[in-house]
Amino acid sequence: MPSYKLYYFPARGRAELIRLLLAASGQDYDDIKISFDEWPKKKATFQTGQLPTFDVDGQLLCQSLAIARYLAREYDTKKEALEKYLKETTPKTLTCLNKWLEQNSDGNGFFVGSSMTMADLCVYEVLTNAVLKDSKILDGFPKIVEHRKRVASLPKIKEYLEKRPASDV
Repeated sequence: MPSYKLYYFPARGRAELIRLLLAASGQDYDDIKISFDEWPKKKATFQTGQLPTFDVDGQLLCQSLAIARYLAREYDTKKEALEKYLKETTPKTLTCLNKWLEQNSDGNGFFVGSSMTMADLCVYEVLTNAVLKDSKILDGFPKIVEHRKRVASLPKIKEYLEKRPASDV
């Protein structure tokens, strides 16, 4: 069995999907947390200067989704981990997102301010993947459904989405 080490901040963030995949596959690993105070001193020791970084017997992997794809292929747990994520984590996340959205224009606009920001695009894309896996995942979250429609109907976004090739990821 390979030796695994996950380097990340003391937070869920971009490392949480990796932790969930490791948990779903029953793999032991060292979860090495680097404090925000330590990070500036340690940043140069990581090949991309970014976290998370995943060490597999001395081979370093970077970028959270690349690490997650590696683990999913390695342990064939992608389907099980995704199902667990959709059933357990996504409803909690949607509840938080809904609250944040409602804090701005009562949920009838965007996440920040009066126009689209990167936050809106990020939520749109993350939820696109969830909706592709479970078409009913947004049931009970009408403000988020309307937000997705608002983002998708922005002229430049609409034009891009119409031309974008179909993909499952």
